[in-house]
Amino acid sequence: DFDGPFHFSRKVNQGVLAASGEVVVLLNDDTEVRTPGWLEAMLLYALDPHVGAVGARLLFEDGRIQHAGVVGVGGNPGHAYHGFAADTAGHGANALVPGDFLAVTGACLMTRRQLFLDVGGLSSWFPASYNDLDYCCKLHGAGYRIVATPDAVLDHFESSSRDGSVASDELELIRRRWGRWL
Repeated sequence: DFDGPFHFSRKVNQGVLAASGEVVVLLNDDTEVRTPGWLEAMLLYALDPHVGAVGARLLFEDGRIQHAGVVGVGGNPGHAYHGFAADTAGHGANALVPGDFLAVTGACLMTRRQLFLDVGGLSSWFPASYNDLDYCCKLHGAGYRIVATPDAVLDHFESSSRDGSVASDELELIRRRWGRWL
């Protein structure tokens, strides 16, 4: 249970501290699994000692891609192939195979619990947005890879359970902290 106003970072940190497993999954309440074996597909990478976090491919309700990894786009974070058809091959077919990205979304993110604790979890400076990007950048800065796999597919009814607007102070803070990678 989490009492108080919405604060994604605090909720997740509290949950990870209460968890006892070696691997944890952050999974939004506005997702629905499409592919059997999605956990195993993500675990394949999460157990690699060089990988810090693994994300799934997330689709909008109409089947278009919502998330296939996070990249920097002109100084801003963006979802690779956002809005493209689910069967989009991408540049050099990179949307069809697991690959390295700057970050993956916390809507469905798998990581080793000890790594989460080692880098300080999700920063409370980001109560609603960019906490996942900040977490992945901390892992990236520590030398870990961030992998997105198209072999784990979920529907993401993005922000259907809360207001999805991004606070300008969170965007400015993520730019100040990690702008060199964006």
